[in-house]
Amino acid sequence: MRIKRDWPEMVKTAKDKCTGDPNGPLPDCRKIFTELVVTDRATTWRSFHKWAEGLQDSWAFRGHADTAWDLETSLDRETILQYATKSLDGMQVSGMERRAASHEKPMMRDFQKRAHQYLHHLPGDDEIIDWLALMQHYGAPTRLLDWTRSPYVALYFAVEKSVPKRSAAVWAIDCDWALKESANSCGQFDPNLSHAELSAKMSRFVNERLACEADSSDAPVRVVPADPKHVNERMAAQQGLFLCNLSLHAPFDIALLGMIIRDDKPDKPPVRKLVVRPQERIAFLKQLRRLNITSASLFPGLEGFARSLATELKIKMFEERIAAERQIASEWPRSAQS
Repeated sequence: MRIKRDWPEMVKTAKDKCTGDPNGPLPDCRKIFTELVVTDRATTWRSFHKWAEGLQDSWAFRGHADTAWDLETSLDRETILQYATKSLDGMQVSGMERRAASHEKPMMRDFQKRAHQYLHHLPGDDEIIDWLALMQHYGAPTRLLDWTRSPYVALYFAVEKSVPKRSAAVWAIDCDWALKESANSCGQFDPNLSHAELSAKMSRFVNERLACEADSSDAPVRVVPADPKHVNERMAAQQGLFLCNLSLHAPFDIALLGMIIRDDKPDKPPVRKLVVRPQERIAFLKQLRRLNITSASLFPGLEGFARSLATELKIKMFEERIAAERQIASEWPRSAQS
């Protein structure tokens, strides 16, 4: 998708849609967010490299095996309650509710109670970001969303397990923008602080907010870079980082939408997306292998090595299929003549 109007005008239009007639139909916030995401396509390795090189060091990346997937946390996905039933008078009743706020704290308490049985080094009671990162690492649903500083690592996750006949996608977000915008709207911004100092200040703020006993409806609807004090080997290998949704009453992408339309001085799009067609999947995996970006390098240990064997098998089977098709095509005229 190419921007046909300048960015400030697009943001103003989106804001008008979101804050229009209160008595009118509810706006489709997810559609509005999608319209603000600058979307490009990678048809060759060179085009992907050019796209990645065009983004500065402040950007983080995330790979999705299916381009239709939304930016949402595991907690977002697992705590959506959808129902359809009939009332006593026979009327069809359906609806959808978000239950993340009522499940996160009990789940974290259960994890904290049992973690000492399996791990020797645990975060402090007030290090909520570290607890969430630990839960995320072991597969528990959390409000954190994994990102990486490397566009090539994100591309690997996008194409490694891409859905057959479905395009994959690499998302990108300007973390400097997310940090400054969230700090400013939360009353934490200080122009005299360096980037590292502001990041540390916001991490303390996030820990304090998340330590509250309940996620209140007035919690800031913001997405904030969240830095745990300790990173594991896997996170280091993947150049990983987390973005944290401060409020559980809005999904991740809608929280981002709110930040975009509240930006007082929007100068450039902070969220981008690159679509990768299924036809490029194997070619990209082979290029990434040359860069030593494989499951074996991204997941240190036997699990990663086993995953890399599965990926290698997919590449070999693709090459064998191409070779078989060429062999059949070359032999077909002779077999037809006989």
